[in-house]
Amino acid sequence: METFKIEVQEFLSRIIEVQANSSDEAISKVQEMYRNEEIVLDSEDFVSTEIDIFPKKEIISFDLLSNGSNFYMVEGDNITFWGKDIISKVAKITPEVLIVISDNEIPLNEPCEFVDEVDYKIFLLLYYLS
Repeated sequence: METFKIEVQEFLSRIIEVQANSSDEAISKVQEMYRNEEIVLDSEDFVSTEIDIFPKKEIISFDLLSNGSNFYMVEGDNITFWGKDIISKVAKITPEVLIVISDNEIPLNEPCEFVDEVDYKIFLLLYYLS
Protein backbone atom coordinates (compact mmCIF):
# COMPACT_ATOMS: atom_id res chain seq x y z
CA MET A 1 0.00 0.00 0.00
CA GLU A 2 1.29 3.50 -0.91
CA THR A 3 1.27 6.67 1.16
CA PHE A 4 -0.10 9.78 -0.53
CA LYS A 5 0.07 13.42 0.49
CA ILE A 6 -3.26 15.14 0.01
CA GLU A 7 -3.60 18.89 0.41
CA VAL A 8 -6.77 20.38 1.87
CA GLN A 9 -7.22 24.12 1.36
CA GLU A 10 -10.05 26.20 2.73
CA PHE A 11 -10.71 29.61 1.29
CA LEU A 12 -12.14 32.33 3.50
CA SER A 13 -13.17 35.80 2.37
CA ARG A 14 -14.72 38.89 3.89
CA ILE A 15 -15.39 42.33 2.39
CA ILE A 16 -14.25 45.17 4.65
CA GLU A 17 -15.49 48.71 4.11
CA VAL A 18 -13.03 51.42 5.06
CA GLN A 19 -12.81 55.14 4.36
CA ALA A 20 -9.56 56.37 2.84
CA ASN A 21 -8.15 58.94 0.41
CA SER A 22 -6.97 56.28 -2.05
CA SER A 23 -7.23 52.56 -2.74
CA ASP A 24 -3.60 52.12 -1.58
CA GLU A 25 -4.41 53.82 1.72
CA ALA A 26 -7.53 51.66 2.11
CA ILE A 27 -5.49 48.49 1.56
CA SER A 28 -2.89 49.68 4.09
CA LYS A 29 -5.58 50.36 6.68
CA VAL A 30 -7.12 46.91 6.24
CA GLN A 31 -3.68 45.23 6.33
CA GLU A 32 -2.98 47.00 9.62
CA MET A 33 -6.38 45.96 11.01
CA TYR A 34 -5.64 42.36 9.99
CA ARG A 35 -2.16 42.42 11.57
CA ASN A 36 -3.68 43.80 14.78
CA GLU A 37 -6.28 40.99 14.73
CA GLU A 38 -9.15 43.45 14.41
CA ILE A 39 -10.17 41.30 11.45
CA VAL A 40 -10.20 37.54 12.06
CA LEU A 41 -11.72 35.32 9.41
CA ASP A 42 -13.72 32.35 10.66
CA SER A 43 -16.21 29.72 9.49
CA GLU A 44 -18.77 32.44 8.67
CA ASP A 45 -16.36 33.65 5.95
CA PHE A 46 -16.05 30.21 4.31
CA VAL A 47 -16.07 30.30 0.49
CA SER A 48 -14.83 26.91 -0.75
CA THR A 49 -12.58 23.90 -0.20
CA GLU A 50 -10.10 22.26 -2.57
CA ILE A 51 -8.75 18.77 -1.99
CA ASP A 52 -5.99 17.57 -4.31
CA ILE A 53 -2.84 15.48 -4.50
CA PHE A 54 0.28 17.23 -3.17
CA PRO A 55 2.33 18.51 -4.84
CA LYS A 56 0.19 19.27 -7.87
CA LYS A 57 1.73 17.97 -11.05
CA GLU A 58 0.75 20.40 -13.77
CA ILE A 59 2.63 19.90 -17.00
CA ILE A 60 3.75 23.33 -18.14
CA SER A 61 3.98 23.84 -21.90
CA PHE A 62 6.99 25.26 -23.71
CA ASP A 63 4.82 28.15 -24.96
CA LEU A 64 4.08 29.17 -21.37
CA LEU A 65 7.73 28.89 -20.30
CA SER A 66 9.15 30.76 -23.29
CA ASN A 67 7.20 33.98 -22.68
CA GLY A 68 10.28 35.82 -21.35
CA SER A 69 9.28 35.45 -17.71
CA ASN A 70 10.85 32.09 -16.80
CA PHE A 71 14.51 31.23 -16.22
CA TYR A 72 16.95 28.59 -15.03
CA MET A 73 20.58 28.60 -13.96
CA VAL A 74 23.14 25.78 -13.80
CA GLU A 75 25.38 26.10 -10.73
CA GLY A 76 27.68 23.27 -9.73
CA ASP A 77 25.63 20.08 -9.36
CA ASN A 78 22.30 21.93 -9.18
CA ILE A 79 19.94 23.75 -11.46
CA THR A 80 17.59 26.43 -10.20
CA PHE A 81 14.27 27.18 -11.91
CA TRP A 82 12.28 30.38 -11.28
CA GLY A 83 9.87 32.72 -13.00
CA LYS A 84 6.42 34.13 -13.32
CA ASP A 85 4.78 30.87 -14.39
CA ILE A 86 6.62 28.28 -12.28
CA ILE A 87 7.27 27.68 -8.62
CA SER A 88 10.96 28.26 -7.83
CA LYS A 89 12.82 25.00 -7.40
CA VAL A 90 16.38 23.72 -7.05
CA ALA A 91 17.07 20.27 -8.49
CA LYS A 92 20.13 18.01 -8.60
CA ILE A 93 21.55 17.64 -12.13
CA THR A 94 21.38 14.06 -13.38
CA PRO A 95 24.08 12.53 -15.62
CA GLU A 96 21.58 12.53 -18.51
CA VAL A 97 20.96 16.27 -18.12
CA LEU A 98 24.70 16.94 -17.76
CA ILE A 99 25.16 15.49 -21.26
CA VAL A 100 22.38 17.73 -22.63
CA ILE A 101 23.98 20.78 -20.95
CA SER A 102 27.41 19.91 -22.36
CA ASP A 103 26.21 19.01 -25.88
CA ASN A 104 24.18 22.21 -26.16
CA GLU A 105 26.76 24.50 -24.54
CA ILE A 106 24.33 25.73 -21.88
CA PRO A 107 26.10 28.53 -19.96
CA LEU A 108 27.07 27.93 -16.34
CA ASN A 109 26.46 30.35 -13.46
CA GLU A 110 24.30 32.74 -15.46
CA PRO A 111 20.52 32.97 -15.88
CA CYS A 112 19.14 31.29 -19.00
CA GLU A 113 15.77 32.15 -20.48
CA PHE A 114 13.54 29.39 -21.85
CA VAL A 115 13.95 30.01 -25.58
CA ASP A 116 14.81 26.61 -27.03
CA GLU A 117 13.40 23.11 -27.04
CA VAL A 118 16.56 21.97 -25.23
CA ASP A 119 15.65 24.32 -22.34
CA TYR A 120 12.25 22.67 -22.15
CA LYS A 121 13.83 19.20 -22.25
CA ILE A 122 16.01 20.08 -19.24
CA PHE A 123 12.94 21.47 -17.49
CA LEU A 124 10.91 18.30 -18.06
CA LEU A 125 13.77 16.03 -16.97
CA LEU A 126 14.50 17.86 -13.72
CA TYR A 127 11.56 19.98 -12.63
CA TYR A 128 9.01 17.19 -12.44
CA LEU A 129 11.22 14.24 -11.56
CA SER A 130 13.00 15.60 -8.52
